[in-house]
This record gives sequence, C-alpha cells and structure tokens, in this order.
Amino acid sequence: GDDDKKIIESMSIAEKRVTGGADRDRAVKIVIKDDYTDAEYKLSPEFTFTARCDMVYESGGRLVESKNGTAGSSGINGISKGTKYVISASALKNGPGAGTVPGASLEGAIYIGNRTERGGDQDWMAGQGGYVVKPERNEDNTVTWENENHAIAKLEFYADSETKKYYPKLSTRWDDRDYAELFADQDAFIFDFVGNPSISSTIRPTLTLYNPYYDWDEEELTADLENIRIYEVQDGELIDATAAFRHGEDEDGNDVFTLKTRTLGTYIFVEKTLAGEAPAGEPADEKEIPNTGR
Repeated sequence: GDDDKKIIESMSIAEKRVTGGADRDRAVKIVIKDDYTDAEYKLSPEFTFTARCDMVYESGGRLVESKNGTAGSSGINGISKGTKYVISASALKNGPGAGTVPGASLEGAIYIGNRTERGGDQDWMAGQGGYVVKPERNEDNTVTWENENHAIAKLEFYADSETKKYYPKLSTRWDDRDYAELFADQDAFIFDFVGNPSISSTIRPTLTLYNPYYDWDEEELTADLENIRIYEVQDGELIDATAAFRHGEDEDGNDVFTLKTRTLGTYIFVEKTLAGEAPAGEPADEKEIPNTGR
C-alpha cells in the first residue's frame, strides 16, 4: 500500500542464493526499518526495470550487453535499449505475461509485523528484533540481554495494571552512527535500546548495564574506573550521564552500572573524554545490589 512506503529503509540489487539453486540469484534487496509496534503491514511490491543498453542472450540463456550495439527484437534475440518491464505481485501470481522480465519471480503480497511476546521474564540476544513485549501486569518483570558470551544488560520493574507493549531490541553496533568517529581513537561501547521504549511500571525501573571494560576471562578491569564516562544520546546530542549511574556489584558479583529510568535510551561508554572536556570524575560507588528474589 502507498502508506507503507515509509517503512522502507533502502532498496538495492543483490546477488545471493534466494531460490535454492546452485548459483547466486540476482534479487531486489529491500531493507525494512525497525517498527516498534504490533501493527501488521501488507507489502505488494511492484518494480519497473528499464534496459539501459541493448542486450543479447549468450549460451546458457544469460543476458549480456550487446557488443555490436544491436539486440534484435525484444524478447526474441535479446532486449532493446529503453525497453521497460514491470513486475508486480498480482501479475506474476496469475502467471508471467508480456512485459515481464525474463526469469523474474515474485511471491505475491507479503505480510510483515512484529510478534508479541507475553510474560514477566524475557531473555534476548543483542540485535534481536521482530518482537514486542507485553509485560506481566502487577508483577515483577525481569528482562535480560546477552551477547554470544554473557549477559550485557538487565531491566527489572514492577509492571502497573495498564501495561503497554514495548520494543525490546538492544543494538551494540556502530553502523551509520554520525558520532562514531568521535570515539575512533579508543575502545568505546554502545548500548542502543532501539526506539528508546518507555516502560509501564509503578516506580522507575532499574536498568543494569554490565561494565563493558570488565574482562570476564581474566576477571579484571581493562580501563581505570575513574576514567570511564557514560554519554546518553538525546535528540542527536551527547549528554554526559555519568553522574546518573551508580557503580557497584550485582547479587552475582558482576561489575555493573545501574540507572533508574522509565525510558531506555542510547548509552555510550568511553575510557577517554572527548576533546575539550574536563576529565571524567569517578562514578559514585554503590553498595552491592541486594538479592530481591527476582
């Protein structure tokens, strides 16, 4: 539908195995933006291809650019420059007809949307998307995010009676970050709760971020605690949020930073301050977080 164009991030031509054959296929690759709701979208793709040069069939049926500049009649010996082909889901569903790119395939309308997970306790892998969560109302809820080695973040809250769904994706990748180059000369880590979801709770939830400068194998810090600074991205600006976090150990003895917040943001851990800023102060220490039985 026309209203669904806004969910498309990008389109490109890719060569990869799609149909299961031995060779790579030429395919249109559509990247969909993250959607933070439980809405369902109907995609009915339609593509128009225009031949930019005369093309002929070589042995094996592959189309290549004509060396002598002539292709003959379109669809017989090749394709003439300027020939337009339209691929639509409805046309291919009813069978290829005139004006269809040779060898084209399209599976018809596609329905996409996030799945809804319900329950108080959830475990997610970093970068995992495609879901929204409906918390267990009037109950303790604990959400944990992990990478391939260990836990990296945890959220604990007591959901209210009017719980709202939220998108739980946590990204730790620096792709396409306008501010990534600011930290190119050091080890910096990003915790991006995609879409910055708000959490329905009776009191402010506790967000725990495991210290990214802790070496789990050697059981030691790889950066001086007094030099660690935490930035939060707000409206595209980097705000020093170090003082809002508390440093300490959780009930399992892990080195962590905790924050009381209803909105999960985008946080960047750095071991060196940005140019022109005063040195980072040591984060406030906190007693060991008590075991609440969650």
